[in-house]
Amino acid sequence: SDFVGIEDKAQTQLRLFPNPCGSDLNVSVNKETAFQVLNTSGQIVLSGQTSGSIDVSELAIGSYFLKMGDQLLTFIKQ
Repeated sequence: SDFVGIEDKAQTQLRLFPNPCGSDLNVSVNKETAFQVLNTSGQIVLSGQTSGSIDVSELAIGSYFLKMGDQLLTFIKQ
């Protein structure tokens, strides 16, 4: 009995902490991963690679989206 059309999701749900954050945003990834930080207008304000910590100290205070792979999470910069 084979299952057809069911995709095995190896990617687990990302966790961000602390949220709200100050100068560093930690991400629960287990390998070097590309990311994009978008503002509420959808503009990319920061991008790069991370293995767990993203320096967001240059971002203005406000709400942002973190895009990694097919996941989009919200965080607040204080």
